[in-house]
Amino acid sequence: MTWKEFFKPNWKKIITFTILIAITFIPSFYFSGAMSLSNAHGFPLFFYYCVPTTSDEVFYNTDCSFYIIALLIDLFVLYLLACLIVWIYNKNKKNTVRKKK
Repeated sequence: MTWKEFFKPNWKKIITFTILIAITFIPSFYFSGAMSLSNAHGFPLFFYYCVPTTSDEVFYNTDCSFYIIALLIDLFVLYLLACLIVWIYNKNKKNTVRKKK
């Protein structure tokens, strides 16, 4: 398998990538609400980060930062992980077929 084949999108990789995004990003936004003192979202890098500027008004006065580079790195890492998962699955599938014959 070449690198081009490894990174070429197919339906298995896209579905795996979507599941990985759902597993990592969505719970991060859902479970870290306004109650926490600092909110950081993203895996493996934080691409969205909020810090309250004063302790009196935690819910209203926050300083938030969004880092597009960190988001792109996160998406690349998750796609790389999806490609690796599909590659391992296909490799194990071929080995089990050979052992049965």
